[in-house]
Amino acid sequence: MILPKHKKVLKYLYITTHIKKEEVKKNDIAEYIEEPLSTAEEIIDFLIKEKYITNRFNLTNKGRKQIKVGLIGGVFDIVHIGHIATLKEARSKVDVLAVVIARDKTVEKFKNRKPVIEEKDRKEIIQSIRYVDIAILGSEEDFIKPVEKINPDIIFLGYDQILPPNLAKKIPPEMICRLNVRINDIKTTAIIQRIKEAGL
Repeated sequence: MILPKHKKVLKYLYITTHIKKEEVKKNDIAEYIEEPLSTAEEIIDFLIKEKYITNRFNLTNKGRKQIKVGLIGGVFDIVHIGHIATLKEARSKVDVLAVVIARDKTVEKFKNRKPVIEEKDRKEIIQSIRYVDIAILGSEEDFIKPVEKINPDIIFLGYDQILPPNLAKKIPPEMICRLNVRINDIKTTAIIQRIKEAGL
């Protein structure tokens, strides 16, 4: 039987070995779960014995099925309360929330403007939010690449978001979850306009 402590390790390994492609050691796991090394070793032994992970700490298909992974994408140029509320709602529905940050060139192409904040900084800002487990930069060539990398169980859309046509054709409708979180029509474009009007 999978307990919360087991799931916590599975989540960590999914993010670290599957998405980040980083090598993990037992000490890393012990540090993440804030337990003595002996406790971490007991959890690892159980997960390996029950075939939830491999000896190299990669999740098996059986292990992957124990966690629900959600993906949400966006520009997140000027982070506001609407973004925070949306991320909080998305995270409440999954075990792991991955956020894909639009690249600078993608923003210019679809928004007809340069982003106020550079992509690497937008990624760091979003990664620092407590509801986000992992933030990655999107692809400039093909929107499906980060989706394939994360391999989510569910894809979240904000109340005013739509999938790009080429991506919509590849995503089964049952994977999509529309989040109707809306706070006083707060939008980045309106914030930018107010800044311009204030002459800042």
